[in-house]
Amino acid sequence: MALGRALAMYQGGAVERRDDATVLEAIRNQGLPLQAAAEMVALAATERAAHAGIAEAEGSPLVDPAFDRTGVAVVNGPHGVLVVGIYGR
Repeated sequence: MALGRALAMYQGGAVERRDDATVLEAIRNQGLPLQAAAEMVALAATERAAHAGIAEAEGSPLVDPAFDRTGVAVVNGPHGVLVVGIYGR
């Protein structure tokens, strides 16, 4: 799911984070019965910089122990490294 999202953003030319309700709906449409979900998106020159951007963001689900499901995609493209993390519980 994260890979599909990352590829769609790069191909569509827009990098943006979806709100939590939209992410949860997309996950449930895939048949996964989660109670909550979040998405983090980073576009940076390197994988390390993208990870740091996600980890250091205020309210990042990456560092929230309540989220116990994770899907991550890393895509290299013409504008840098795009990382999409989808988190759930």
